[in-house]
Amino acid sequence: FVTTGKLDFKALADSILADITRIAVRSAILGPLANALAGGGGLLGGLFGSGGGILSGIFHAGGMVGAPAPQRLVPAYAFAEAPRMPRGGMAGLRPDEVQAILQ
Repeated sequence: FVTTGKLDFKALADSILADITRIAVRSAILGPLANALAGGGGLLGGLFGSGGGILSGIFHAGGMVGAPAPQRLVPAYAFAEAPRMPRGGMAGLRPDEVQAILQ
């Protein structure tokens, strides 16, 4: 649509529908797996439950990255889109620092 300059709305609509379908299929497959592992049910639900599971809120009171501390299991796909920074964080941060949104 944009690259050709033609007003081909059918191709645009088909592309959008294909994207929505792909997202829905991914959600249908990964959603139940994530719920089973992270508290929505299954064997690990009591450990990771959002309503006060055993391991919920480990670092709510704070913590230092790399320091000995309790650990939490997180599905690998949670990091699928995480930035890769083998030489350190963003400009302005030291090589051993990374930006984070923790809450």
